[in-house]
Amino acid sequence: MPFADHKSSARQLNLGRIPRLRQSIAPDEIARPDYTSTPARSFALLSAFAILAADFYIIESASRFAGWAHLFSTSQWNWFGKLASILFSCLLLACSPWLRQNVGLRWRQAPGSIKLSAACVVAFLSCAIVLGVLIRPAPFSADTLLFQFLIPAIDEELLLRGIMLALLERAFGQSAVSCQLRFGYASLLVSLVFGTAHAVSFEDGQCHFATLMFSITTIWAAIAALVRTRSGSLLWPTILHSAWDGSIFLVAMLR
Repeated sequence: MPFADHKSSARQLNLGRIPRLRQSIAPDEIARPDYTSTPARSFALLSAFAILAADFYIIESASRFAGWAHLFSTSQWNWFGKLASILFSCLLLACSPWLRQNVGLRWRQAPGSIKLSAACVVAFLSCAIVLGVLIRPAPFSADTLLFQFLIPAIDEELLLRGIMLALLERAFGQSAVSCQLRFGYASLLVSLVFGTAHAVSFEDGQCHFATLMFSITTIWAAIAALVRTRSGSLLWPTILHSAWDGSIFLVAMLR
């Protein structure tokens, strides 16, 4: 998927450190703070969109620097920009114990969630294979396969359905680790951001909006958000994302 993955589309569209809680507080209390506090909810909302804007700026700036320094010059993909984005997300997590508790960085899945997660992965993998058959055949490229199977999934899941979803859930008075099958305002906003980022591009000083791409990616993101909120983990959304992106290109190369 695009999302500033490709160098030519890189022009697509501070979280403060949350104080450390006392060690005497139980882990459950750390993951479930007071969501009714208006200042905390407002701060979470502003932080979510400030982080999103900062991430877009980092991807764009890193892409420009990579071009200037001739980094990854043999690749058509925005390796440097996406790796910079992943590093940015990791720095945010390193600075905030609350984020680490709420973004879904855990192997354990919520009881009863495996069937939904696995079914979505199978369904999306099937759709990816069909798309790979329908699109134009592509020459084999190890660089493309490595990038598509790994980088967008790690970057976008960690930032959007990890950090941003957790902050928006807090802003709307919910918990990102409630492990309920729920599609609230936070999931809706994250899905719209995901769809818009894939649909908007700039070329020759003009802005273009791909309506079909927006529809497909927004629906895709909404389903991934359901998997995230139900499982309480980023594991399955990341697998789903990786299988989708990589399989489309792999099938197109094998034709």
